[in-house]
Amino acid sequence: SISITNNTAGNLVTGLLTASTGAAVGAGAGGTAGTINVTNNAGTGNLTTAALSTAGGAGGNGGSITLVSQAGVTATTLNTNGTVLAAGTRSGSNAGNITITGVNRSISGAINANGSAANGTAQAGGNAGLVSITGAGTLGTSTINAQTGAATAGGAGGAVGSITLTGSNATVGALSTAGTANGAGGAVNITTTGTLGVGTIGTSGGAATGIAGQNAGNITLTAAGITAIGNITASGGTGGATLAGGTGSTVNITSSNGIAIAAANTITASGGSGGTTSGAGGNAGSISITNNTAGNLSVGGLLAQTG
Repeated sequence: SISITNNTAGNLVTGLLTASTGAAVGAGAGGTAGTINVTNNAGTGNLTTAALSTAGGAGGNGGSITLVSQAGVTATTLNTNGTVLAAGTRSGSNAGNITITGVNRSISGAINANGSAANGTAQAGGNAGLVSITGAGTLGTSTINAQTGAATAGGAGGAVGSITLTGSNATVGALSTAGTANGAGGAVNITTTGTLGVGTIGTSGGAATGIAGQNAGNITLTAAGITAIGNITASGGTGGATLAGGTGSTVNITSSNGIAIAAANTITASGGSGGTTSGAGGNAGSISITNNTAGNLSVGGLLAQTG
């Protein structure tokens, strides 16, 4: 593991940091996950890092990454993925959590906290990580993924991840907490005191084999002016044979100064299809879009139907 702390005045700058398990072989177990913790306690000092990774070696879990600054945070890529080992019978490897706290935060590269796929009969997928980037200032991110690993037929999905973002004005790339095979979708929550522009958001449940369809994760967007939202896909997953489909998401979008969603963009929160032969359709989700105080409201296509 790696821990760096600055307790005096000034900025803290790091190069590439990696803290990963070794690669397991055959039926061997992954090692204990490494962690990265970088803290700048200087009142006006910024924190800047190069690429950070705690992704596991083959068969290993990813470890947590924590960045804390009393001022700004600037980072590139962050990777806490669990890593698959396609040998023997084993559940998927788990992702580590990612926590970033500062005033103004800018992350230029991809953020990944994904569980890995399982191997063997009826094995669970790896757990997704929890991604939290909070602070009172501006926020800019590229893509953020926190997805479960794929289970094998009859295996349970991994624990769901989530994405939580706060700030003043925020420009955010594509977000996904969608479940993969047999996995549910995780929640996405964004709150800004100023404007918000966000790319596509996916929180759908994954298609199921041997179990019922999995539910989509809920989405809550709150801002004082929403300038753009990409396509939102937040539907339940298809059920395994004869089993019910998953439930669609609850999507809540609220602004106090206008909402601009392009006419070509869609928000979908439907139930998943039932499994073959006799599976029941999944319950529909719901979509709520509210603008208060000032500004215009424009939306594209909305779909929330049963499976």
